Amino acid sequence: MISGIDTSLSQDYVSKYDSGETKTIWKLGVLSAHAFSYVSSKIVDPSKSIDGMIEVVRFGLRGFDNFKDAKGNLVPFETQIKGIGSHNYDIVKDKIIEIMPIDLIIELGGKILEMTKLTDEEIKN
Repeated sequence: MISGIDTSLSQDYVSKYDSGETKTIWKLGVLSAHAFSYVSSKIVDPSKSIDGMIEVVRFGLRGFDNFKDAKGNLVPFETQIKGIGSHNYDIVKDKIIEIMPIDLIIELGGKILEMTKLTDEEIKN
């Protein structure tokens, strides 16, 4: 059985790159069909694939716990409104994306895309 998605839900995730004693918890969510359509157009073009993963994270990251800047200060999670067509989305602010390591962005973007696709069980039904 296929069921609708709830884009307000999030799943806690710890990066494979996180070697700290206290881990950063990333709260990842699935993308709506319109958001997926928008970001996937950026991923298809290999020259823009990093830009695409940045957009995936901007749309799919719902929050975080214990994320610190280079000086060790906790970073507050902040969003901004982005309009695409007739839809408005709360996406991660640029100032947060700018301080995230690119390997982390690629990892989180991949996890968000994985969460957005149908599961094997849903495909079988």
